Amino acid sequence: MPLNHEEIASLAATLNQRIVGAHLQGFTEFDQDVFFWSVSGRDRLVFCLSHSFPRVYVGGEALEGTSLNNVFAAAMRKMLSRAKILSVGSITGERILYLDLERVNEVYKKERVRLVFEMIPSKPRLLLLDEAGSILISTHYSSLDSKRPLLRGMQYVLPPKGDFVAPKKPPFDESFYALLCKKEEEQLMLSRKKNRFGDLAKKVRTKRKAAAKKVEAIQRDIEEAKVHLHDGIYGDYIYTEWDQFKKGDSSFIYEGQAIPLDEKKTPQENATAFYKRAKKAKAALEQGQANLEKAITELENADTLLAMIENLDGEALELSGKKLGLFEQGKTKEIQSTTLLPSQVQDGDTRILFGKNARQNEFLSFLYTSDKNVLWFHRFPGSGSHVLLLSSHPSNAEIQLACEIALLASGVETGDVMYTERKNLRRGNSLGQAIVKSYQSAHIPQVSQKAKDLFARASRVHMKSGL
Repeated sequence: MPLNHEEIASLAATLNQRIVGAHLQGFTEFDQDVFFWSVSGRDRLVFCLSHSFPRVYVGGEALEGTSLNNVFAAAMRKMLSRAKILSVGSITGERILYLDLERVNEVYKKERVRLVFEMIPSKPRLLLLDEAGSILISTHYSSLDSKRPLLRGMQYVLPPKGDFVAPKKPPFDESFYALLCKKEEEQLMLSRKKNRFGDLAKKVRTKRKAAAKKVEAIQRDIEEAKVHLHDGIYGDYIYTEWDQFKKGDSSFIYEGQAIPLDEKKTPQENATAFYKRAKKAKAALEQGQANLEKAITELENADTLLAMIENLDGEALELSGKKLGLFEQGKTKEIQSTTLLPSQVQDGDTRILFGKNARQNEFLSFLYTSDKNVLWFHRFPGSGSHVLLLSSHPSNAEIQLACEIALLASGVETGDVMYTERKNLRRGNSLGQAIVKSYQSAHIPQVSQKAKDLFARASRVHMKSGL
């Protein structure tokens, strides 16, 4: 639903009331041709250069995720860091919205610049102009031989008018526009995750398939080795009943079963062959079991990593995944991804998850679930296990039990526990560090026997991919 020039004028008036006086901070190129700055604390000023629906809007809480790095992104960070929004306007009869800004230049002098957003379907463009109207930088340039040359340092000129006459629309509906932008942003999140992790998921699937084939092959080798594991008794039988054997025999009967022989070998050579096969089978069985365990671990690691990519929040996966060492230059590192999985206790339908180390704490607090209303627990004060209570409407008894598990997982049986909704957490600088905005606390004089019994039966959480 691209906006016409009248709707853009209304949008500019709305933004003028909302963001004038704010400063642009923390520029992020969230995806190709999608940019945002933080304004007014936790709000985002978003520019989306979609060819079907170019849009600018004020979003809520900042999206997590690393910025793309390119010339335009670097220039925006350098030129507009802490720039103050003086006004928002539009150009009469044009699908163009602009922000007049005041910034501090390289020699620490204040100067005015204009951020121009051409909201034209199929060819949207974002440009920064100096006070004289010359182009400082643009998302897209056009050459000197084009009808409308746009190059750095050239004077900005308006797009040529076409013959298209926009159909009459009802008055601009700010609420409906905001709803559309929110819906498009949800699709953008899915698209970004696919763009960032699609190739990686494909590689992990290939790796998982190879690991599954390896498991099957080793299992076949083990079954074949079992067939010959006791061949030594046939060698013993030949020596015990030596007089009954001669060269040229094709088989013999042992406990009612025909055992094949090599007709070209002497009894002694056949007995030796049975001993060798038994020894080889034993060695193959021992090595096969070790190889099978290793192959199963490879399969579980690939399956776990694939499940993470498929099921976890894309932006959290990007940030914590990098901190945890899951990804390096788009490839999987040779790590044990299953070691990230926390442990859990279950009491009826209630599940309580807890981490045993910094890596599991990071995974549990910031990756395992995208539900920000889940209750999070931690021993207080001091270091300890991160705990999640997976219950939509936790009762006081469930909260009590989660507090007790938080203490047990931290190696103590008495003390204070803080708890809060996961939305009140943010990542710290170090692995597994959580900074808590607000919380409640509970004192546990002594952990109950029920909690001890559940904790003793704790099992590791499993994640399965949909393949």
